[in-house]
Amino acid sequence: MSETASPDRFAKGCRKVQVKKLFFVFADEHAHAWRKHINPSEVDLRESG
Repeated sequence: MSETASPDRFAKGCRKVQVKKLFFVFADEHAHAWRKHINPSEVDLRESG
């Protein structure tokens, strides 16, 4: 059985910081209902390197 994709799983599982940041920008810009359930402080948005 395959797992269902979720915005929370994507935001926390994605490795690219730029993609994560764009994810939040577009979610806020388009006022997605699920956005209020994802806390950005729980997602690592720090640049590595």
